[in-house]
Amino acid sequence: GLLPLFALLVRGARGQGDVTPWSCAGKSQVPEDSNGKVNSSVLFQAFPEPALVPWPAQLDIEADYLALSAGNSAVVAASAELWPLAQLLSQEIAAATDGELKLAPRNASSAEAEAEAEAAAGNIVLSLDASAAAGASSLAVTASGVAVSAASYADLVPATATLLQALERSADHDSIPPTSNNCSSGAARWRLPHITVSDKPQFGIRGVMVDAAREFLPLAALKGYVVLCRLYKLNHLHLHLTDDSAFTFPSTTYPELAEKAKFKYKLSDLQQLQAFALQRGVTIIGEMDVPGHASGLVTALPEVSRTIIAGIWVAFFAARVPAI
Repeated sequence: GLLPLFALLVRGARGQGDVTPWSCAGKSQVPEDSNGKVNSSVLFQAFPEPALVPWPAQLDIEADYLALSAGNSAVVAASAELWPLAQLLSQEIAAATDGELKLAPRNASSAEAEAEAEAAAGNIVLSLDASAAAGASSLAVTASGVAVSAASYADLVPATATLLQALERSADHDSIPPTSNNCSSGAARWRLPHITVSDKPQFGIRGVMVDAAREFLPLAALKGYVVLCRLYKLNHLHLHLTDDSAFTFPSTTYPELAEKAKFKYKLSDLQQLQAFALQRGVTIIGEMDVPGHASGLVTALPEVSRTIIAGIWVAFFAARVPAI
């Protein structure tokens, strides 16, 4: 299935790094003040920045972490609209930790979510913020839990990818050096660094194109590309579905287009892929390539294809050639 692939991709996105592990032996602790906090200038000299891809617009980090455990942490959707994302994030965290960290998803109203966040340190609360700018999102990891917010479902998705990239094993000490504050309570197996992320993509449309016409790609492979888009915060997957060699798109109006294709996709497969992608904040763009790469279309349906291609060329020249 896709879960082993997802776990591998998350580790790749998160990065491992050749960093000497920190210990709680005292001498290896970084300098801290009376409150157990480290000056940011000292902190960034002490350990590498978290491996976030792409780098967010703004990142603030403290020398502490939030321990996560299945018994004390949950993924909470503050509104019904975010329930699919809460379920997804719960599954992804389990996959990324090889099943060691299974956080139950919970569906709650905003008031209930806030109450749960206060009652159980370690909860990951997903919420909508109508005041947030379009495309912007925020992620805050503190001692009381994790707050992720944005104006819409689609804008919230990249922030949850940042959360996945920041997730680390506490035994590694790769990103957060120990202090008296976080060593005294004993080590938890999985944790998040105390970070505050304010992010907004530079480009509203971020995508990749996959050629699914010249060589057949099974549904599982296409879903894998969706997972890659989700992890690296791309929001569009462009599928090249028609070419000279095959018209793979299952047209219900002109079914003969795909009759002679050496392979084709079922409409139900593409509908399943679309639903899979939307849950992950990815829009599928299906491409029917004309007037180029259209010999398959011309062979299967010459009378219709000539009209279509002629109309496209007329529109093309009308848009680009000035009137004489």
